[in-house]
Amino acid sequence: MEDSVLLTDAQVRDYVIHGFVTVQAELPEVFHSDLYAKIESIFESEGNPGNNILPRIPEIHRIFEDSVVAGALTGLLGPDYYLHPHRHCHRNPQGSAGQNMHMDGWSRRCHPTR
Repeated sequence: MEDSVLLTDAQVRDYVIHGFVTVQAELPEVFHSDLYAKIESIFESEGNPGNNILPRIPEIHRIFEDSVVAGALTGLLGPDYYLHPHRHCHRNPQGSAGQNMHMDGWSRRCHPTR
């Protein structure tokens, strides 16, 4: 993406040290609240969409296309990265104990940054 905003040296350093970096997409707040409402609606009416979350809510792609998000992904993964096909929703409602470590049904068990 030509208009991508790459991570700063400090952000890359923090990623290496901590294993994650937080970036803020440049999408308006109304986008996020609308997206959240759509996701909640699907969970309430249909249950967990599993790996079909992107086909069910294609607006999620806008997040990956955002210049800040795309820049972070490109900077860390290189220009030819791909979106992993496994995207099952693991929902942890507020106040829940979360989930235990588990292996998903994908043939590659390790997803290292390359």
